[in-house]
Amino acid sequence: RPEGPAWMWAEEDARRMLDAGVAQVAVDTAARVAEEHTLLLQGLSTLSTQAGDAGSDLAALILPDFSLANYRWAQGTVMSRAYAVDYSLSPSPADDASGLEGLTVLLPAIDMANHQQGVEYSVRAARGGVSFSADRSYAPGQEVMSSYGEKAPDDLLVFFGFRPPE
Repeated sequence: RPEGPAWMWAEEDARRMLDAGVAQVAVDTAARVAEEHTLLLQGLSTLSTQAGDAGSDLAALILPDFSLANYRWAQGTVMSRAYAVDYSLSPSPADDASGLEGLTVLLPAIDMANHQQGVEYSVRAARGGVSFSADRSYAPGQEVMSSYGEKAPDDLLVFFGFRPPE
């Protein structure tokens, strides 16, 4: 089986190895990511021609590394590792969280927790960062787990690159 999330597999592999509906989700996701990449490239090209020197400088900085392969890698990272953060419990009124509802963020170190169905955790905004709270205690050296949510095994394969053991 190819490695990684099924949406990143070659279309032929997805259609050969997955049920038709699951393969179509993977293929559609890959097409959406490719379309986003094209639109962003068009925007960068427009920026470089219409925004003067600053736009040209920015486009020159980004465009050489903005390949479809790199964009797919970045999207795969965000899809499989982003966390929704609870901003409703900001520590003080000075920590204005308005407009942050629904924001997802990448959290280095916390995103290394692997999936285990049924694990409860919370990620909350805290002064100067975020806090991660688990529903259980862990012994030193024990793997910390999180849940990617109530997802069907096929969704885990398409977007996260694994199927849980049966």
